Amino acid sequence: VGELEGARKITQWAEKKNMLDRIEILGFVDGDRSINWIRDSGGTVLNLLCKGSAKHCTYQLKKTRQEHSGDICQVLERAQKAGLRVNIYLEDWSNGIQDDPDYVYFMVDQLKDHGVSRFMLPDTLGILNHQNTHTFCKQMIDLFPSVAFDFHGHNDYDLSVANIYEAIRAGIRCIHTTLNGLGERAGNTPLSSAVAVIKDHLQLNSNIREE
Repeated sequence: VGELEGARKITQWAEKKNMLDRIEILGFVDGDRSINWIRDSGGTVLNLLCKGSAKHCTYQLKKTRQEHSGDICQVLERAQKAGLRVNIYLEDWSNGIQDDPDYVYFMVDQLKDHGVSRFMLPDTLGILNHQNTHTFCKQMIDLFPSVAFDFHGHNDYDLSVANIYEAIRAGIRCIHTTLNGLGERAGNTPLSSAVAVIKDHLQLNSNIREE
């Protein structure tokens, strides 16, 4: 109950500021449960956690890729009927794209025409370096040019800033950051560092401004 009330306070504040569509709430492939929770909280955007590696799909869910993609499609249909916008978060993508890229390509291909706004490519365990980040992000963009991809970095090897630099060079146009790099384990990409790299090294407009 406390978490739901906290989410409601955030969505109510965002709605007053005309920024409700910027509040994205994590949900799961669990039928209507996450959808109903997000609607009850006042949210309008579902970030749907899906398995981005064959290993997670096989050993955590104990399902085939066809079964998992079918379950996801059912949630996508229900979410759209409930008026929610949906992004797909491909958990463990960085391992998936290295160990079994065909699994990753299958999942994106199966889901891309089902009303998904963005596909999130997370380096869930912070295993990537700047070289393979560029390679893997470019592979995704080249194979699926009509799909909008995000990159979500973790800082386990102090490489998250270098990795977002290479993700952007590869063509990614949305990156995930946190204030002061706060996040699980060693943290995520720090916002302040990302802004400096985007502005000074990539010479791009980050669209970040003071309110």
